Amino acid sequence: QREHYHIPHMHHIRGNAYREIGDFEASIRDHREGIAISADIWPDDDYRRGTAWHSLGTTLVASGRFEEATDAFDKALANAEIAEGGARRIPTIRYWQGLIAYRNGDLETADSLYSEAAEVIDVMRGFAPLMLKSARGSLWMDRKAFDQARPYVEEIIALDDGFAHLPAFAAATAFYRETGELEKSLQVGERIETVIAATGEPLSWRSALALGEYGLTLAACGRAVAEGVLMNAVSGATSVLDIKDARVVRFIDPKVPDDLSAGVGCGQ
Repeated sequence: QREHYHIPHMHHIRGNAYREIGDFEASIRDHREGIAISADIWPDDDYRRGTAWHSLGTTLVASGRFEEATDAFDKALANAEIAEGGARRIPTIRYWQGLIAYRNGDLETADSLYSEAAEVIDVMRGFAPLMLKSARGSLWMDRKAFDQARPYVEEIIALDDGFAHLPAFAAATAFYRETGELEKSLQVGERIETVIAATGEPLSWRSALALGEYGLTLAACGRAVAEGVLMNAVSGATSVLDIKDARVVRFIDPKVPDDLSAGVGCGQ
């Protein structure tokens, strides 16, 4: 059995890779297969099994399957609570549970879960603190509480121009557009284009999300180029994101916010 020990982990790695390129169905299949065989191969490894459920839940969220994602993260949490070293997983699980609540329109539950995650997540390494800052900024934006959202946005725009930062840049672009600071929104959007051009990567869920927000800002400014940017976002969204996420749906039928006059406050 020892020679099969790493098989579930290989499914985990491949499932994550499929998620990054937008093949969510392949990602889900890999994660489910890894979970199915992990009980026999990892009978005493609650941490690894919890990680597998966590990865499946992440893909399910990305594909808009929130009910299934809730079940996956509940199982990930149950494993994390009993596994040695599992406590460090709990803040990111709470983040994803909060994101599901947010996507379902339950802002109070989202805020509570984000707050629980924030108590310890800032000391964690990796992108977890960044994801939480972006999420909390979006939560305050949805409440039109722009003063509370601004500190999170300012931390986002201080980041370097990395491909993994595109979803956070998308949130910052939307924030400045919704506050009427269109010049700042354009500046973040230009960074988005620079990042995408530098990577030479095909459109992914990250670039589709970011280009969509930038395109909406260009449209608000009356820029003719907006149509081309939005069509790139539509192409990326429809090819790699067959989901019902509201932020993607609005790319397909983009509407300029009514309270923004075309061209007002925009750079030439």
